[in-house]
Amino acid sequence: MAALTKQDVLDTLTDPMLGRFCLYVNGVFITLATFGLVADRIRNGKISVEQGTQTIALYFSKENKIVTQIGSPSAHARALLLHECTHALMDVLQCSFTAVTEEVICYITQHVYLLLRVPGYNPAVNKSLDPVSQDALWQGFYHSIVGYAKRAVNSGGFVIDTAHWEFRSLRNHLRTLNIYQHLTDTQGYTNDGVK
Repeated sequence: MAALTKQDVLDTLTDPMLGRFCLYVNGVFITLATFGLVADRIRNGKISVEQGTQTIALYFSKENKIVTQIGSPSAHARALLLHECTHALMDVLQCSFTAVTEEVICYITQHVYLLLRVPGYNPAVNKSLDPVSQDALWQGFYHSIVGYAKRAVNSGGFVIDTAHWEFRSLRNHLRTLNIYQHLTDTQGYTNDGVK
């Protein structure tokens, strides 16, 4: 199976659907216009796009590189690309969020986009799972993120208050997930800017 391409990333970043929402967090706008900053840097080679070999996409801030995932450019795949492009946006803007906060912002952006693309999307929750298993924790996290994202979609614009109890709860939940347990609230990603 082939990986998504540079053009798939650019198509996601310029999707008119992004014009239907505006997220604002601690002085940063996440909009079609600000994603244009990422698209410009991809076009001029300041951010590279590499086709990956995994089912996940990644952004490497030190290398200014997006690695795409294998699969077709479905709504879910594009939402995952947008998650990584949100990391790239934070790098371009040299944001100083903690790693945990930035990750939650990226998940919210990913799911706002997914809800716009797939109205009525709701992650399934398997209630028969051990409630402390990683599968159950991931399902619970997605369910909470989608609930948060639905309010953003319904309002058309949304201020993300990183000090609000609900956002802090999402950050705490994220840190229980196996791949994020190493993140802290004091260490940020290396958002050194993309010139």
